[in-house]
Amino acid sequence: MTLLIGKSDVTPHMVHFRHLNQKKKIGFSLIELIVATVILSVGIVIVYQGFLISLEGFNYCIDYLNTQQWMDEKMWEVKDQLIHYRTLLTEDNTGTFMRDNKKFKWDLSYHLIEGIEEKGLYEINLNVFWNEGERGVSATRSTYVLFVSE
Repeated sequence: MTLLIGKSDVTPHMVHFRHLNQKKKIGFSLIELIVATVILSVGIVIVYQGFLISLEGFNYCIDYLNTQQWMDEKMWEVKDQLIHYRTLLTEDNTGTFMRDNKKFKWDLSYHLIEGIEEKGLYEINLNVFWNEGERGVSATRSTYVLFVSE
């Protein structure tokens, strides 16, 4: 018995022999495993970088909010002194403070607005500086205080 496939003659014995020679692929080749590992590694690195960037942004927001709270307290203290005494009781216009194991530097300046000295209008500027990772960050707050004579 002869089977006719295309232009060549193939016997059933030859067809059976070809199936025995072809091994079934079980598992993955080394190249496939290397490619899958590289793709997985790149994906993990991208996710990790995204996580670190979002964590840095979150820490910046927390530090900024803590700094704003401290700046509000400092501004109220300065306003109170200027309103009651027309001068600051301390000469400390710079300093540092610690919050959550992070060092913050601050700088305070105030002056009487020229041209309306009789009204007693003061401008107060408060700057706070700190490091967030490898970059320097600052926050500035300015306000005015009016001294009213009784």
